[in-house]
Amino acid sequence: MQVYALNVQRQRVFIENAKKEELFFCIECGEKVAPRGGHKVQRHFYHIQRNSSCSLHKKSFAHIQLQRFITSLLGDDATEERPFKEISRIADVAWEQKKIIFEVQCSSISYEEIAGRMKDYHSIGWRVVFLFHDIRFQKSPCPLHPHYFFHETMIYDRYAHLKIPILISLIDKREGTKAEKELPLPIQERIEKWDLFTKGDLIDQADTIAFPKKHSLLTHWRLFFYALWKYLIQRSCSRL
Repeated sequence: MQVYALNVQRQRVFIENAKKEELFFCIECGEKVAPRGGHKVQRHFYHIQRNSSCSLHKKSFAHIQLQRFITSLLGDDATEERPFKEISRIADVAWEQKKIIFEVQCSSISYEEIAGRMKDYHSIGWRVVFLFHDIRFQKSPCPLHPHYFFHETMIYDRYAHLKIPILISLIDKREGTKAEKELPLPIQERIEKWDLFTKGDLIDQADTIAFPKKHSLLTHWRLFFYALWKYLIQRSCSRL
């Protein structure tokens, strides 16, 4: 579902402002698109000639809904479907003031693709946070990179059984530091590796949340397989 397109003057047009008699072009592939929809179907742009290589039309309602919600929280300084021609990327939401990219993910994605996006945006001075749909993702495919989960418009941080609502509009940059007390391995790694955090997340509350200090045998096995999984991901990424 695509809600932005370019007119003949190459200006971005939101779907609610689009007129059927005008010509529009896809922001990503440049092909002709047209508005459609109404009372029963969410208004959107569609490709007049199907282009399977273009990703914008594949976005679901849940994806667009969260994009719109984040933009409404951040105000006029946030831009949806922001093109970055220098790296051939289109960001779901770009917060110009803080140079932070929000990437909404409702479909499966490889760690290699995540690492590729991070590298591209970092190369031009932007930082990235991924937002994973909790129906599709039971765990994060990128534990060492900033990410949260969402359901409809509720965005939250997660660890084991904990689900902690966060304020995404207060997200800010940070530098990795050493944990000041003994914490579960995934939380320690966040504190050391993540370059973003926000009010209420696990980094922000690491000193106040009562994480278990002693683990059962089952938990030790889980930590072992978590470390093995992370190692395999890092090894595959290093081959890029």
